[in-house]
Parts: sequence; C-alpha cells; structure tokens
Amino acid sequence: MKGLLKKSGLKVTDNRLSILEVLKKSSAPLTAEDIYKTLENEKHMSFSTVYRSLNAMLDAGILLMQVNQDSKQYFQLNTNEHKHIIKCIICKEAVNVEFCPMKEIEEVLAKKTGYKITGHSFEFTGICPNCQKNSQKYSKKH
Repeated sequence: MKGLLKKSGLKVTDNRLSILEVLKKSSAPLTAEDIYKTLENEKHMSFSTVYRSLNAMLDAGILLMQVNQDSKQYFQLNTNEHKHIIKCIICKEAVNVEFCPMKEIEEVLAKKTGYKITGHSFEFTGICPNCQKNSQKYSKKH
C-alpha cells in the first residue's frame, strides 16, 4: 500500500494506510462512515480526516467512488476491476456480484453512440435469503 501512495504522489501516512487496509479487506465498496466506524476504536482519526483522505486518494486515482440509490458515496480500491454489489433492502447486507452484467450493454452503447465507455455505476437491490425466511411480508406466496 505504501508503494501505491508513493506512486500516486501522495504522502504516506498511517491514516491513509489504515483506510487502504480497510478497503482492501472489504468484500464490497464502503462509505466514509463505514470506514470511520471500522477504525474509530483502533485509530484516533476524525471523520473529516477519513473523508479528506478518501478524496485525496480518489483524486490520485487510487480509489473509485460510486453513488448508489441511497445517495451515499461508496469507495473501493481502483484495481482496474470494478465491483458490483447486490444489497438487501431489509438488513443492508451487501454481496459482491462476481461478474460485470454491463459488459455487453457497454459494447452496444459504444457501437451505437461512438462513445468510448470508461466506466459505469450500477447497483442491484433485493431481499437476501435470511430476510426472506424471517419476514412474513416477503414470504414465498409473493
């Protein structure tokens, strides 16, 4: 992670390294608040420090950011392999979608519009298996 910061021209700090480690370990993109809550007991870092660090790393191309249906910004490492998630509307569990369902659509859009597609933001929502079992409202009769 140090090399990633140095390569991008950013100063290597303990706070930035901690944020990058949280994102590296996460199976899904995280909000600044998620990262802050993960680090608040381990590091004495303010929320504004987390937010400023995320934005500096976003500007440097180390991170990717997307805004989902909940209007929150979600951050992930820029590994040149973007992630999509499916999120439960009841318990808020998020699971990675292991493939990009938009690849073919991007190709069609590029061909029809002449655009070179450089990225997209896409979010699935639904009800996870556990919440389906536990909720009368979403029983099998629906």
